[in-house]
Amino acid sequence: MFLKDIISAGLISSIDVVKKEKKRYYKKNSFPSKYSIDSIISKYSTKNVEISNDITLSNGQFGIANCVPEITAIMRNQIEMIYDIGKSYKKDDEELCSEVLTGILLCIFGSTSLGLLSIHKRKIMVKRVSKGQLHKSISILGNNITEKLTKVMVAKWIPSTRSTALETWSKYNTKKVADITVKLLEKDIVFDDHYVYKKNEPESENLCILETKLNILTNLLKVDGVSSRVEIEHIKTLIEKAELDESKKELLLNKLKSRRETKVDYFLFKENKDEALYLLIDLISLSKVDDEFHHSEKSYINQVAESIDFCKNDLAELMD
Repeated sequence: MFLKDIISAGLISSIDVVKKEKKRYYKKNSFPSKYSIDSIISKYSTKNVEISNDITLSNGQFGIANCVPEITAIMRNQIEMIYDIGKSYKKDDEELCSEVLTGILLCIFGSTSLGLLSIHKRKIMVKRVSKGQLHKSISILGNNITEKLTKVMVAKWIPSTRSTALETWSKYNTKKVADITVKLLEKDIVFDDHYVYKKNEPESENLCILETKLNILTNLLKVDGVSSRVEIEHIKTLIEKAELDESKKELLLNKLKSRRETKVDYFLFKENKDEALYLLIDLISLSKVDDEFHHSEKSYINQVAESIDFCKNDLAELMD
């Protein structure tokens, strides 16, 4: 079974289990108030950081696949957080249906909610779909999450950085899920029955992003004029494992030998905020590979973030 299928199956199970458990819980307990939303977010953020810190590091080409149990647990906590925030806004169990939970996650982990949710002034329109269509949406969600995680190249190929990368990803996305959930669930919910599919990104653009990212990661090693053998070997691993043709890999390896930084066009990262996020996670994770976060590395990452118009506050959270 492919990684995306395992994550999708975990999401389907998590959504079903959370709905059942929360329904039972709120039959016996009162709803939280809107004033408790910050503490709800803090509780689940703390849980997810603890999960990230408990990752068992292991070698092998599957990289992030070794973290599937932790990824599933993090996603389940985010689903629970959505439900609890919904209860803070006095939503009933029907309003917190699978379409709503899936649609909110798709708003964060996809470029669209696949038509499950749409906003009309003060209302959220929710599309009722069949079980098969819902599972297809969750499968696309699982695929999106898998793609985004595997774009964190450092975690994929350098086991010693895996917990750092997943912790950074977890903290950022848990906050993002919370922010989007609050903005959506403060609105009234109404239902209809339309469904739309998402188009995939062109493969050529993905390869161009990958090559550019490797150039940026290579530049990171050169900012202080000194590159350790360990850092160089890590970058070599990323280049060798990249899905690029051999001529491009050879060019990247030659650039690694040079002390000069490579000129980079940041356009693709400006246009794609998800790619921008995963580039910065890779940079931060790689910079911490020697257990130190040098001033020159922080300065370079700040320059990159500014070049791709990444939010300063979001960057500060990633680097925290």
